Amino acid sequence: MNLYETMLSIEYSLILGQEYDTVAKRAVVNQLLSHRSKYSDVQKFHAGIAASLHYGRYSAFDEYGLSPMYPQLFIPPYINTTEADYGNSPYGTKYRLVTGYMPKTLLLSSNAYELGIMRLLSLFGHEDKTVERMNRDVIERLEKGILRNFKVRGLKNEHYLLAVSVLRFICQSTLDTGLIKYLVNILEDSENQKNRCENEIIFKYLAYSEIPSAIIRDTLLLYRHDIMNRLDNISEIDPLTPRILNSCLNITNDYI
Repeated sequence: MNLYETMLSIEYSLILGQEYDTVAKRAVVNQLLSHRSKYSDVQKFHAGIAASLHYGRYSAFDEYGLSPMYPQLFIPPYINTTEADYGNSPYGTKYRLVTGYMPKTLLLSSNAYELGIMRLLSLFGHEDKTVERMNRDVIERLEKGILRNFKVRGLKNEHYLLAVSVLRFICQSTLDTGLIKYLVNILEDSENQKNRCENEIIFKYLAYSEIPSAIIRDTLLLYRHDIMNRLDNISEIDPLTPRILNSCLNITNDYI
C-alpha cells in the first residue's frame, strides 16, 4: 500500500472501533515518519502550483518558493506531466476523503492528505519529539495561510471541507479550545452551510464526533433529530456513516 492507502486503512479501522496497542501505534508512527516528503519534492510541488495561474493567484510564496496554503511536510505523489495533460491544475494526484468525497481542487486534496497523516501522528505519537516539531510547523503554516484565508474569504466551495480537515487535525494535535470553537462557529454559519451535499455533512459529523463532548455537545443537540433521521434511512452497505452518526448521538445522549 502507498501512504495514502495506509492512512485511509487506519482511518477506516479507527472509525469502526479498532484499538491499537503501544507496539502497533509505534509501528504506524515509524511508517508515516519514514515517508516524509523530500524537500526537493516539496519545492517541485510548489513550483507546479506557482506555475498555474488558476492556483497561483490565491497564494503568496516565500523566498524559498513555498506557499503556506499548501503542504510542506507530506505532499501527495505528483505526476511529472504537462499542465495541459492535467486539466490545467498543478502537478498532483487528488485523493478521496475518508468519507468518499472526491476533491475538485488540489488545495483541499493536498491539505487533507497532509493533515490526515499529521492527525494520525498526533494520535499515535503525541509524545514523539519529531511529531511535536512537525505539529508546530503545520500549525504555523495554517496560521499564515489557510486560517488567515478563512477570515478573509470565508468558506466558499471546498474551503468548507478544508475547514473540517483542519478541525480534525487541531483536535488531535493541540486541542486548542479557542481555535476549535472558532472553526465550529464558521462551519455553523448559515451562509457556509448552504447547498452542502450528503458527503460534506457526514464529514463534518465525523469531525464533531472527535471533539470533546464539553465543547461540542450543545451544537450536536441541535442536530439530534437530523442524526436520528439519517440513521433511520442509511444504506446497509455503508459501514462508516452509522458509526459516525452513532458517535455523535452518544454525545447528545448524556445531555437529554
